[in-house]
Amino acid sequence: MAESNYIDAYYDVENVADLVRRGHHRGVVGGLWDEIGQLQFDYLLGQGLAPETRLLDIGCGCLRGGVHLVRYLNPGNYFGIDVSQELLDAGYDVELAAAKLQSRLPRENLNANGTFDAGMFGVQFDVAIAQSVFTHLSYNQLKLCMARTARCVRPGGKFYLTIFLADEGEDWTGPIRHSPGGISTRPDANPFHYQHSDLMHAVAGLPWSLVEVVEWGHPRGQRMAVFQRLRTDEDAETADRSKRSDDVRSLDRQAAKALPIGAQHYATYVGPSEQWDLMGATQFRLLTSLGLRENHNLLDIGCGSLRSGRLFLSYLNPGRYFGIEPNKWLIDDVVRAELGEEFIRLRRPRFLYTSDFDARPFGERFDFIIAQSIFSHAGPDMLRAALASIRDTIRPGGLALATFIDPDDQPRMALEADGWTYPGCITYRPETIRAMVDAAGLYCRKLPWYHPRQIWYAISDSASALPPPEHDHLLSGAVLNVRDFAASVAPRGGHGGQS
Repeated sequence: MAESNYIDAYYDVENVADLVRRGHHRGVVGGLWDEIGQLQFDYLLGQGLAPETRLLDIGCGCLRGGVHLVRYLNPGNYFGIDVSQELLDAGYDVELAAAKLQSRLPRENLNANGTFDAGMFGVQFDVAIAQSVFTHLSYNQLKLCMARTARCVRPGGKFYLTIFLADEGEDWTGPIRHSPGGISTRPDANPFHYQHSDLMHAVAGLPWSLVEVVEWGHPRGQRMAVFQRLRTDEDAETADRSKRSDDVRSLDRQAAKALPIGAQHYATYVGPSEQWDLMGATQFRLLTSLGLRENHNLLDIGCGSLRSGRLFLSYLNPGRYFGIEPNKWLIDDVVRAELGEEFIRLRRPRFLYTSDFDARPFGERFDFIIAQSIFSHAGPDMLRAALASIRDTIRPGGLALATFIDPDDQPRMALEADGWTYPGCITYRPETIRAMVDAAGLYCRKLPWYHPRQIWYAISDSASALPPPEHDHLLSGAVLNVRDFAASVAPRGGHGGQS
C-alpha cells in the first residue's frame, strides 16, 4: 500500500480487520517491512540502546520495528501503543509467534488507543520512538503527543520521532517533494511536512529540548527529530514522593501489617493486611464451590495484588486467568515479593491496566467472572459500564460473582455516588442492584456466602444458571477457628465497609 495513503486504512476498522485476516498487515503499516524494521533497530542501537532500556513504541502497528526490539531488550521492557487493535494482534499473534518471541513480551504491554496515552502502563520510559507517525498526523496531534509522552518519559530520556522536513528557506505552503522516495507532502493534508520552527513551537512550555533533526537513512526521506526530556521542579517533588512510597512498598507483608488500610503497599492498599490471605482464599473457595474447573476462563475484575489471583493461577490451566487492574504497581510488587517472574511466565496470565472495567479487549468469553470489593467503590456510572462488559463477555450460562454494601448495614456511607470512591466505600440498595442488572439484560440473586463486610451476589445471562435457593445451605463460606471470621459460623450479622 502506498505511503501517501496507507494511514487512511488505519482509521477504517473494517478494512484493517479484512486486511489482517487476509495476511496483509505488513502492507497496512506501509510495507518495506525488513528494511525499515531493521533501520529503526540499528539507529536506536547506535544511540546507545541497551537491553535494560525501557522503550515506548508509539504507533507500533504490527511490530515492524518491535520484533527486533523485543528480541534485543530484556523481557518485558518493550511497550507499544497503536490506534489499531487488529494490527497489535497481528504483531503479537503472527509476527512475534513466528519469531518465537511471545514469551519475551507480556501481551498487556501492547495497548490500543489513539490518544498517545501510555499512562496505563505505569512505567517511566528511558526512550520513546514514533516512526512514521507524525508524517501522517497534524500539528495539534504532535503537540498532544509531546505533552502526554512527557508524563511518562524520565528526565534525561530521549524521544525520537520522524518527520518530513521543510527547510526554513523554502516555501512550506505548498507541496514539497522529498528524496529519496519521491513522496509529496503538504502542510495541511496527509502526508504532512514540518519546519524546524514548528517542532520548537510544539514543545513550548513543555519539558522537552529539541536536540537535533538529522538524516538517518530513511528510504522515503523522513528525518529523525531527537528530543530530550528536561528535569522540572515537579519531577523533583515526584521523585521525593516516589522515594517515600518505595520505602513503604519494599516492606515485607509482616511489617506491612502496621500500615493503615489504603497505604501504598500491595497487602494494605486492597484492604486489611491481616486478612490478605483469607480474603483471597474465600474467593477461591466460593468459585470452586460453584463449579470452577481448571479448564475454565476466569476474569478477575479489580484483581489488585492477586490475593485471590495467586490461588487461581496455581489452579487454572496456563492462559486461563485474566485480570483487570488500573494500578499496575500492585501486580508488579506482589510478583516481585511473593510469586516470581518464572511463575508468571509459566501460568501465562493476561492483564489489562485500565479503570473502565471493559474486558472486551481481551477478545475472550469467560466461564466465571469475579469482582470482590470493586462495586463497593464504583458509582452507578461505572457499575453500568461493568455490567455491560459482563453481559458482552460472559459465556452463555456463565456466572459472575460480585460484592456490594447494603446501606442498611452502613448508613453513614455514601449512597450510589457516581465515580470511584477510595479510600471509603459506597452503598447500593438491593432494588437498585436488581434494576441495574436487569437493565443490562442479566439476572441476579443474593448468595449467603460469608463476607466480613459485604454481600455476595451471583449474576448471569440466564436465570437458570444462578445457584438455586435450595443449595444455599451449602454456600455458607464458614471459616472455623479464626477470630476475625467468627461471625461466619453464626447467623448473618451486619457488614462493615472496608474492602
